[in-house]
Amino acid sequence: SNVTFEWFRNNASIRRTTNNNLANNTNTSDTLAAYTLSKGQTIKIEVFAFDGSSNSTLVNSTELLIGNSAPVFLINPLINSTNGLNTTEQNLNVFFTSNDTDADSLTYSIQYFRNNISNFTLTSVAANLNVITVHVLNNLNVSKSETWKAQVQLSDGTATSAYVNTTELLILNTQPNVTTPAFNQTSYTRDQNINVSTLVTDVDLDLSNVTFEWFRNNASIRRI
Repeated sequence: SNVTFEWFRNNASIRRTTNNNLANNTNTSDTLAAYTLSKGQTIKIEVFAFDGSSNSTLVNSTELLIGNSAPVFLINPLINSTNGLNTTEQNLNVFFTSNDTDADSLTYSIQYFRNNISNFTLTSVAANLNVITVHVLNNLNVSKSETWKAQVQLSDGTATSAYVNTTELLILNTQPNVTTPAFNQTSYTRDQNINVSTLVTDVDLDLSNVTFEWFRNNASIRRI
């Protein structure tokens, strides 16, 4: 005998297939591919059997409502600094790629942790769909020897993903910076002391000393 399946989407026929040459008391089935479905649609199916002489009674399934699919991460959240060195003068970047089967507009919530203690949370931030999303934490928020990490959750307005954590990042020291040494006047005579100055800055505010090395005719003569 044969069994015919007819699929209906929103009460309109979309597919009709027949499984042939079935033995008595055989379980048989048909599958509707997920890519043909969208949330909010209704699906039902009609089935009848044919034994070579006549058809069975037409049997209808219940009606199935296609629900919303929760968003997911294609690439889980990652954290690094702008230059990858993780020093204090660099912004931190949390980046990820999100996807939604229903192609809904997505937002995300991000919670930052400093030294494993929640620091702050932002919600309802717009997320890109299927391309990278980057959230930037300004370097003025971080100090050396701190650890930073974040957790991110996606939302399509109906459903949310699970929270996913980044790894933990250790903030490293930034080396101090000095400007080019400048003599205090353009020329000196034999009986004048020579003065030089430079501007020293340190992002971490932990500068301990500055070393000057003097050269006469390109040979080192003094180091203080």
